[in-house]
Amino acid sequence: MTEDATAIDGPPREVRTERSTERGPALGAVSRARYDVPVEDVWRRLTDAERLSRWNAVHGDLRLGGEFSIPDNASGTVLRCEPPTMFRVSWIYEDNYSELEVRLGAVGDGATVVEVEHLMRPEDLTGAGMSVGEGLVAAGMGWDMGLSSLGPYLRGELDKPPSADLSAEPSAEDIARYGEYQQAWQQVVDEALAQ
Repeated sequence: MTEDATAIDGPPREVRTERSTERGPALGAVSRARYDVPVEDVWRRLTDAERLSRWNAVHGDLRLGGEFSIPDNASGTVLRCEPPTMFRVSWIYEDNYSELEVRLGAVGDGATVVEVEHLMRPEDLTGAGMSVGEGLVAAGMGWDMGLSSLGPYLRGELDKPPSADLSAEPSAEDIARYGEYQQAWQQVVDEALAQ
């Protein structure tokens, strides 16, 4: 998934069943990657609004109970916050509800595994005009893309988020990577839903 995605605990992609959200039972699309940065530093970079703005165009109050928004994307509320290892937010995209949980775990000599789990209820996906499989694939692909840009951000290589110029056409490399993520996620989802 990323150049840093080695020696992580668990597969880079996973579908979890029997999960729950504030609104009821859900399924989770999990993306994972390992970065050679300590947990505390990753936490600050993902929760400090000024630092986070270099990776993602997030605006708002990122403390427990605070509200955030991402232009032309999602908005929500911080539902849980356990520094420096976990936060969960509601994720409202085009009036469709889901939740996002980000977990950080220390591994090796000062490295961190970042695990992003997008939690979706089947009825919310149906309401959005998507099957469960389509929703899991779309969420997983999106978070794979996010984690692929997290490495350069953590290494200080980004001055602005990759999504800052919404009018920019995706590069051939981005399109190829997106296709790889879609194929990998389709296989993971097909296997999980066949059980």
